[in-house]
Amino acid sequence: MRPDGIRVYHDPLHGGIALHGGDPTERLLIELIDTPEFQRLRRIRQLGPASLTFHGAEASRFTHSLGVMAVARRAFDALALHAAELLPHRTTVLCAALLHDIGHGPFSHTAEDIFGGSHEDWTARILLESQVLNPLLRSLDADLPEIIIATYRKQHPLPLVSQLISSQLDCDRSTISCATATTPEPPTAIWIWSESWVYCATTPSGERWWWRPMGEGRSSII
Repeated sequence: MRPDGIRVYHDPLHGGIALHGGDPTERLLIELIDTPEFQRLRRIRQLGPASLTFHGAEASRFTHSLGVMAVARRAFDALALHAAELLPHRTTVLCAALLHDIGHGPFSHTAEDIFGGSHEDWTARILLESQVLNPLLRSLDADLPEIIIATYRKQHPLPLVSQLISSQLDCDRSTISCATATTPEPPTAIWIWSESWVYCATTPSGERWWWRPMGEGRSSII
């Protein structure tokens, strides 16, 4: 960590992922990353046994999880610019994004197919039973492990929180980047498909606004 309290992870896809130790949530993220449970993900291949045939398929669950957290932070912080009432949920979203694959075993989903079970179930057990992760999470919020598990199970009282982490278009599955959009009311969800440069924002009343970038930070409603 740098003297100014900033930890930077140099990601091959997202560039420098900087976590600020002066922010309580991001300080917690740094501490979670340093746990044996999370460091174990460095040795688990994202694509299972694919690297045995395709030697370039070396991405780890560690790298993947950091990337999901980075995308979730960008998406959430863009939303919070429009709806400050979301800010109390920032810790839940970022921790849930970072730890969503903590329960994966060797060769990722391949191990599930062979031995049965689900990495989601193991993730929940680790959050509740780990003598390292559990106290860290509870140090910031006494109910944080249970809130994160509810988020994974799509039971969070604010649907947006679960949708960012576990849905058909969440920060785990999609390559999403975030931009500030102008909509008639603060959005409850904002998604940007970088492949096609089509943006979508959903407002509390259920309206969806779609727009394309026009260059130099401008965009047009479509």
